[in-house]
Parts: sequence; structure tokens; C-alpha cells
Amino acid sequence: MQTRFTWLVNTVKPVIGSMVFLMMLQFLEACKKKTLRGEIIPGICTGANVNCPSFQHFNLIINPSGNAPLTGIITITANQPIKLSYTVQGQDGEDFSFSNDKISTGNDTSINLFGLYPGFANTVTVSIQNKEGFIVQKIITVPANALPADIPHPNEIMVNSRKAGITSKFVILFPNKFRALSASLGANTIAIDSYGKVRWYLTSPLLKGKTTVPLKNGNWLVLLTNAFVEFDLMGNILKNVPIAMRSHHDVCQATNGDLIYLGESNLNNTIEDKVYRVNYNTGALIDSINIYNILDPLRPQLPTGPANDWLHCNSIEHDAVDNSIIISARHQSAVFKIDLATKKLKWILADSTGWNSSLKPYLLKSTGPAFEQCWGQHSAILKPGDNNTLLVFDNGNVRSYTNPVAPMANYSRCVEYSINAGSKTVAQNFEFGKSYGSALFAPYISNVQYLSNDHILVNFGGIYKDINNNAIDLNNPNGRNQVRIFEIDKQQNVYFDISIKNPNTSEPQLIGFMSYRAYSFSFK
Repeated sequence: MQTRFTWLVNTVKPVIGSMVFLMMLQFLEACKKKTLRGEIIPGICTGANVNCPSFQHFNLIINPSGNAPLTGIITITANQPIKLSYTVQGQDGEDFSFSNDKISTGNDTSINLFGLYPGFANTVTVSIQNKEGFIVQKIITVPANALPADIPHPNEIMVNSRKAGITSKFVILFPNKFRALSASLGANTIAIDSYGKVRWYLTSPLLKGKTTVPLKNGNWLVLLTNAFVEFDLMGNILKNVPIAMRSHHDVCQATNGDLIYLGESNLNNTIEDKVYRVNYNTGALIDSINIYNILDPLRPQLPTGPANDWLHCNSIEHDAVDNSIIISARHQSAVFKIDLATKKLKWILADSTGWNSSLKPYLLKSTGPAFEQCWGQHSAILKPGDNNTLLVFDNGNVRSYTNPVAPMANYSRCVEYSINAGSKTVAQNFEFGKSYGSALFAPYISNVQYLSNDHILVNFGGIYKDINNNAIDLNNPNGRNQVRIFEIDKQQNVYFDISIKNPNTSEPQLIGFMSYRAYSFSFK
């Protein structure tokens, strides 16, 4: 006898089968329609795609500005609007990719080419992508000329260590190469990658090897004695602004775009102790500050220099929070802050020796057991977003007015301070370099830079050694210059450690390299 359940199964089974069959037919028809329309998952185009972009015209110009040999411009005409990108195959297993990030408004577009290796046939993969996401690629070979003789060569740049987590993919620096005592082959402006390979350099005498600072718009500014010159990484000169008052060492940019720079005049018969503010578009002088009238020109110098160079300002930083400037004065071993509106002193970070009674109230008082002052310092900069935290390159020259420290017992360091302007106190947060002792003693130049992820770039740009690699003082004429650049974090982790120096210290004709500054950057 047939049960009710058995009857239900036998009745429903053919109905379900018919429904499944119809559903399969509908799915196959939909797939067929999608294939005919070219609606597949975006990616590398194949023969099945009917809406692939295509290269109608391709053109590459190397060094279009004439000033940057490892750059180029790729120009594409496609059959539709596209996004253009490329990848330069890396020599060390890490490729460099660059994209213009936007779909072109028409069928023509171009992109700046960066990251080529000198003296090498570079493999570059150029990609075009349409708005649906379909991609077509072209692989080209781009040969590049060898480096000029005055630029550090591969055997002169050594990667001492490198590990994962690097923030600085590229570092721009300004090496000066020496072939004989006090005889320079010329200063340069170059960029290296984190493997120590040169990937960019300038050839323009107007630009290369000059004091150069990054601008907020991604371009770079060269300080000439009587002008500021803005250029981009393609080597294009974008602006040349004449100034009436001489510049030196450093410049910063106010919130409204004005330039505030370290300068000098014949006033007081002193040098490197003035500040000027100019309109960046015209160079017109807006304001000036004579530090001779704010600090004490009779206070003893340390380190010492010519009598008229009593202050020797070497860095300036604008604090937009309270409209003030922070200045590093090497020959006073002092960092100080001045209000731009009132031109009044706000605080002084320095050893207490030798200050007159009117200035002593501005000295910051140290708190905490680990505190050390900085001596002969460079590069006093604020932490981004925090105008109470200051990072300084402490060169460390002699480190005392009364008990000078010899070079072989000395050290240089990157040091971070927290400053409470209200209570006039300062605490030391962090330092790097002291544990290396005299190996990193850099008695002149050098700089620091905050990076993302709380990383820091430290440029020991003026390490000075004798022929036996012992640290010596700058007054020794037989010294050999070295550069050592680190990316670190505040837990003392070293992400890379790169040296630029003479690989053969016994060769008397090659005495090494110095670099006033170094900056981590991205190609734009």
C-alpha cells in the first residue's frame, strides 16, 4: 500500500527536476550574454574582452628638463580614457611602481618616469587601465647613462644593515665628494633607495649640491645667497625669486606661504644672526628680526668660530600654533624660540654657563635623570602635530665649557625633548647615537627628520676621522669625511644603516664624503 509520504515524494520529484533544469538554462543563457557583452572580472585583458584599452601611440622622452638624467616622460594615446601607471623592475627584488591615479579626461595622457638605475638597461612595465578595470601592458627597456665621477658610486655606498618595516623608500641627500685635502669634486643632489642604489640626481649647476629644503607642495627649494629657486623632481625650475637680504643655512614656510629665512647683513658687523620674512611670490621684504639685539653677542662661543660669527644660526622652524620661530644657534650651543609678532624671546634650551641676568629667566630647567644638553647642534624641528616636542641633531662638540670631551671619547646623537613653555621646563624623551660612541661622532652639519609610524631619519652627515678611522676634531686638516644615515624608531630598532665613505681609507687622494642634510621623500 502506497503511503502518503511516498506518494508526495514521487509527485514532487519531477516538478523539482523541471525547476532545476529551467534554472540551469537561465544561468547558462545569462553567462552567454555576459560573455558577449565583455562583462567579466576586471584584470589583464584577454581575447575574450571586447572593451580592452589599446596603445595607439607611445612616446618616451628621457630627461626632458635637461637637469635630471634618471627621469623621463611617458606619453600615451589610447583608444579610450585610461589610467596610466608603470613598474620599474628592481635590482634587489623590490620593484618601484608609480601611477597617475586618475582616469584621463581624453584619450591622451602622460606620466613622469622615476626610479631608473644608472648605467643599466631598465625593464619598465607600462600599464593602461580603463574605467571598467581592464588592463593592457607594454614592457619596454630604458637604458640610462652611468653616473658622473663626482657622485658616490656603488663601492662608496654601503648598506650596513637593512630589515623589514622601512618607511624611507627613497632618501635625498647632498654629498660632497673629496679627492684631496680640502679639494672637492663638487657637491651634488642625489636620491638613493633603501638598498643604497642611486635612483635620481641633478646636473644643473644652479640646483645641485646647494642647501635644499622640502616645500609643503611636494617641490623643493634651493637657497642661493640672493634668491630662492623652486624645482620639482623632474628637474624643472618653477620659480626663481630674488631677495635683497642674503640667505644662509635654512628657510621655513609660514602658514600663508611666506618664506622665513636665516639671513645676514652688514648691520652690527656680524654674520648669520638675522631673520627675514619675504613674500614668496615677489621676494619683497615683509619683516626682519635682529637676534643681535635679543641674545647676548658677548657670551662665550662653544664651539668657537670667528668673532663676528658669534651665533651661527643653522636651522629655523615655524610654529603655527603660537606664530613663533625656533632657531638653532651652533656657536652658542643654544636652541631658542621667538614670538614673531612681538619679537620677544619665549625660551632658551642651552647650558646655563655665561648667560647674562636678563636672559637667565628664559633658560629651560631640566627635569628627569636622563637629561643632557645639546652642543654645537643642528636641525631643531618640531614633531608634526605637537609643538611641545622638539627633535634635535646634537653634534656634541666638546660638551662642556669647563671640561671639554675629546673626540675619541665623544659622540653625536639624535635627541628628542618635551618642553613646557609655561613652567620653563624640559625633559629628554629619547636619544639615538650615544651608544655608538665616537664611531658616529659628527662634529659638524647633519640633521634629523620625523617620518610616519613614529620612525625617524638620522643623518650623521659630518663624521670626521683620521686615516686609522679614529674620531678627530675639525681643526685637524688631515681628516676624512663620512656619511652614515639611519632609519630608526624610538625603541632603538634600526631599519636601515647606510654609509657613504671612501672604501679604501689608506688611499690619500680619496678622503670621503659629507652631506649637510638628508630627507626621506616620495616621488610625486
